[in-house]
Amino acid sequence: MMEWEAEIEGLQNSVCQDLVFQLTIHFTSEYNYIPPVVKFLTIPFHPNVDPHSGQPCITFLDDLTKWNTNYTLSSILLALQVILSNPVPENPVNLEAARILIESEYLYRAILKLFSRPLQSKKYLLFVTWQLAIIY
Repeated sequence: MMEWEAEIEGLQNSVCQDLVFQLTIHFTSEYNYIPPVVKFLTIPFHPNVDPHSGQPCITFLDDLTKWNTNYTLSSILLALQVILSNPVPENPVNLEAARILIESEYLYRAILKLFSRPLQSKKYLLFVTWQLAIIY
């Protein structure tokens, strides 16, 4: 068993541009015959990421029949980067994130940035919360 930590950045010109997400990748002794377990440590406010477990909804990670032993760590990280940067609100695991994205991409981006950056202080958190309350 092996567990790696990684960071991925959002793609340019996407809702995740300039954001960095930390994640763990847990490889069992059966890897590469079964996919690794991927979980975000920085759980993004995202329609396709479970808000409780931090697990992304990517078919080839969730469904053993879709896993291919040719997938590499690079292909997994790229798939994560693509799904973060291109949310699919039509098939969400985080219903609230999907609803807000559909209703207001501007508000969604603001919330995503709030959940994605390390909070500097309570004063900063109060400012951002107050700012979001005015927007919403």
